[in-house]
Amino acid sequence: MAQHHYQPTFRKAGVYEELHDLERTYQELNEDLVRAKNQLRQKLQLTFPEVEQFMSTTDGALYWHVVQQFPHPTVVLETKSSELAQLILKATLKNMSKKRALILAEHLKELASKSARQIAIEIGVCNQKLSILN
Repeated sequence: MAQHHYQPTFRKAGVYEELHDLERTYQELNEDLVRAKNQLRQKLQLTFPEVEQFMSTTDGALYWHVVQQFPHPTVVLETKSSELAQLILKATLKNMSKKRALILAEHLKELASKSARQIAIEIGVCNQKLSILN
């Protein structure tokens, strides 16, 4: 059988092989990121399911920063609205007014008060979520 295996007549340049390897690495990293986000969303459903309604999209940096800082609704409820607003202002690169940040902080507190959490804050799920983000 080995006698019928021929060397390819056309050989790719080294640059193309390197690009192919880089593309494979990119795909693997992207799959790992998607897997980590899916794990985080599963855990969020147990601790703070309403946080997904905080922003219109769950892909933004502000959303993930808020999730990292407040993995449980109890933490949000124990924080003053003005402190939440300051954190939101610091977390975004956009020019956001203090009024808008305060509105978002109040919205987050409202979601936290409505939250139907299944897991208490003492359980290590919150710490697992934070380790996924880092």
